[in-house]
Amino acid sequence: MATLRSDEISALVNTLDDNAIASLVDWLSEKDDVIRYNAFTLLLERSKIQSDVYPYWDIFKAKMKSENSYQRTIGIQLLVENVRWDTQRNMDSVLPESVALLH
Repeated sequence: MATLRSDEISALVNTLDDNAIASLVDWLSEKDDVIRYNAFTLLLERSKIQSDVYPYWDIFKAKMKSENSYQRTIGIQLLVENVRWDTQRNMDSVLPESVALLH
């Protein structure tokens, strides 16, 4: 498996259903870098156009506490991309933690 090209991402991102999104969220924890990166990229792009990744907010928030810096990066980037769908203002509680990661 290779890293997806931008044209492949554009084609796939609009075809994702709830089951595919759930699988992609699971794959964020894969050890295989290519699988993990492709899942992350698709979720990031989907988050720009649809709110159906937002329900995984708590999973992304938990990743911010990972000992693995890559997992922390995945978590914070997906949170930031999904804040546009955050009508419940969950970001208010995550913001101090997010800023602390920058230090």
